[in-house]
Amino acid sequence: MRISGVRTALYEYPVRRPIGDVQLPDGARRIAESAVFLTTDEGLTGVAIGAAAAGPIVHALAEQLVGRDPREVRGLHELMLR
Repeated sequence: MRISGVRTALYEYPVRRPIGDVQLPDGARRIAESAVFLTTDEGLTGVAIGAAAAGPIVHALAEQLVGRDPREVRGLHELMLR
């Protein structure tokens, strides 16, 4: 099994109550995040959620992941850290 592709999708959703802090005291009523989809040559797809701004970083790392075995989690993690 090999990683055949990585893609991201930005999505936004409403929250039941505003989420804020000292920088946003009234709170945000909508939250944006990225979904990351990793596909394999055997038709399996893994999904993860990340920060909305993570898209460019994910795409930069994707070049190093395509063609590798997705089950080698520790090695892939080390590769991405370098």
